[in-house]
Amino acid sequence: MGKREVDFHQADLDHLFGDEAQNVPQQGALLRGRFIVEDLRPGLSLHGNEVEFLQAHDSEGPLSPGLRLIIMLEGKVDACFGPLSLELGGSNRCLLVSSVEDELLKRQIAQGGYQRQIVLALEQSWFEEGGLSSMADFKSVECFCSQHLAHRTLHPDRALLQLAEGLLQPSYDSPYLQKIYRECHSLELILFALNQLKQAVPLKARSRHRAAQLLELLQSDAAGQMSLEQMAQNLGSNTTTLQREFRAIYGVSIITWLRRHKLQEARQVLERDSCSVLDAALLAGYNSPANFATAFKREFGFTPRQVGQRFM
Repeated sequence: MGKREVDFHQADLDHLFGDEAQNVPQQGALLRGRFIVEDLRPGLSLHGNEVEFLQAHDSEGPLSPGLRLIIMLEGKVDACFGPLSLELGGSNRCLLVSSVEDELLKRQIAQGGYQRQIVLALEQSWFEEGGLSSMADFKSVECFCSQHLAHRTLHPDRALLQLAEGLLQPSYDSPYLQKIYRECHSLELILFALNQLKQAVPLKARSRHRAAQLLELLQSDAAGQMSLEQMAQNLGSNTTTLQREFRAIYGVSIITWLRRHKLQEARQVLERDSCSVLDAALLAGYNSPANFATAFKREFGFTPRQVGQRFM
């Protein structure tokens, strides 16, 4: 992790974010690391953290109206945006969420571990002052923003994830240059997210339900025993329709999603169980450790053998 690490207790989080502990108050420091809280310009703010949770932790705090782009670079957290429950991290590592009214945001950290995250918050005023809301082709974004707790999983490539990493570790020492750097990178990430909304294909509720069923199936053990044709048949569809619906909602093909999911599982095993690279490669469906290492580095930016060395 970066320098200037600090231990944070519950009172510190209350002061910074208005977070309140749930259940029994924890004893001692909750986490160690650093936070970034910065208004980049009116209506656009950046929240980032690079922390190690020292114990399990449940908290809740206010969620104001606006659009949020959440990118989990590392770690997982169970979050409730009012009645909407989502796991942030894993296959939901990049998420766009809209809130129209004030809500309560609850977070649950099941166990200690590392978390690196950025959140870009956009208020309606940011769109209005930039003249974007008056443009004819803004309707796809406007439609999304007008739906309370509308959400969409996005799948950024490695280059975009590196932009997010740069928000946590800017390349400049000067505070004003850091601010410009962070604003530029933030706008590139926002451009990616809003472009995904613009390209989204309107789908009926039945299609969205079928795509959600497919995602649940892909995450189960049964997926490894079924072909795509069998999955489509079980869901009352065909492969062409299923591919189109899945890509429209999740932004990638079914094959790409599966590959990333398997690599994420392999990474978790390497981090949690310290298994061999060969075992992790087989888990991810690679017979060649070399091919696995290449795909792993392309996805995460470091090799399987470097997994245990990143926080030394």
